[in-house]
Amino acid sequence: MNFINKYLIIIITVFILAIFLPSTYEKMFSKRGEFARISYSPVKEDFVKIVYPTGSNRSPKYSNIDSSEEYTREDYEVLLPFQFYSDLTRWGTFPKKFASFEKNSSIIRSSQQFAFVRQNDVNKKSVGLYPLIESASKFSSLELPNELFRLNNGIEFINILKNEINQEKSDLFTEEFKKHNISFPIKNIYGNQTIRKPFDEGYFLVDNKDELFHFKMIEGKAYIKQIELNGIKVKYMSLTENQRVEFYGLLLGENKKLYLLMYEDYEILALPIKEYDYRTSSFSLSTDPLYRHITIEQKNYKTEEQIIKTYITDLDYELIDENIYKTSFKNNKTYENIQNILFPFNISMTNSESHSYYPSINDISLLSYSLNIIFLILYFLFIKKTKRQVKEHLTNSILILFLGTYALIAISAFSKLLYTKEKK
Repeated sequence: MNFINKYLIIIITVFILAIFLPSTYEKMFSKRGEFARISYSPVKEDFVKIVYPTGSNRSPKYSNIDSSEEYTREDYEVLLPFQFYSDLTRWGTFPKKFASFEKNSSIIRSSQQFAFVRQNDVNKKSVGLYPLIESASKFSSLELPNELFRLNNGIEFINILKNEINQEKSDLFTEEFKKHNISFPIKNIYGNQTIRKPFDEGYFLVDNKDELFHFKMIEGKAYIKQIELNGIKVKYMSLTENQRVEFYGLLLGENKKLYLLMYEDYEILALPIKEYDYRTSSFSLSTDPLYRHITIEQKNYKTEEQIIKTYITDLDYELIDENIYKTSFKNNKTYENIQNILFPFNISMTNSESHSYYPSINDISLLSYSLNIIFLILYFLFIKKTKRQVKEHLTNSILILFLGTYALIAISAFSKLLYTKEKK
């Protein structure tokens, strides 16, 4: 094996180690920090919390928001009857204030809906092939079709059993797209590609002119409806088909504001929150019979703070109460210092705004070069002890000096490959 092939293996090994070794070390040795969960109690009409402390004893602590009152787990659940109605009904401790719900818990269940925007959702990459489910099926359950569609300068339906394009259907649907002045190519498409939902609402398309369209199939024909955006430019949509049929889902604008796309006339309803940065925060919305609960959570590793912003609205999404909760989480300094010494850098596969993944070098540590020098000295001592020629190992030495732990592991793993002389 020649010189180039040998060191190509080493470089590939270093690349892989730089991706997985730091994260593996973190999972094994990092100290889990304190974190909290904030809820709104309809009984107290105020916020309550659970705090999970650091250390080996991670028994949660239940209290009001300023920790002046502590609760048992049972008392805490009584304060949140719409979350823990099953336990309270079983115990006979459902608050009298809401006795009407205790007798008919189905009202609580039917009022529940959840919607999320996670940090990794916004720029998630798609394969570009989508099932178009019949939204007006005569059967009680949804069925996946034997065709997938893709969007380019029109819409193409591909029969996945025969691996061929259904040209007649493609032309028919493309003509409907043109009738509604949809401008190709389509920039983004949002939908739930599953039959594990009560009904199907198809997809929402953002065309080349940044216009938004609702697209689904009803009785084999295309249903297309343009939605008035009122100047909003869509960054992302999260759909949630729910039997409450109150809203289609969440809409994130380029202005960093979040909206609900309502069923009623496709109204776009601005949520009563300040701007939301999807790159650093996660968002969740939940509903119950009386309130709408909005939570924006962020961890700031520079200031070592967990920030939880909670907004409570009425059924019309008018703000009732809000709370900003901050708690410190101390990173394990010993773990961090060892990490900085062991690993000169790490490599992550970053999701870019262009929806593609590429390797990115992060957390370059100058401190690690002190350990690299020690590794290099030990390596020279090893060469001398084994009576090898230093000049034959200059490439290894350079790799150890700059790539440290990664190079040492790779070279050790392939020592026979590198040190065994090829037969003449």
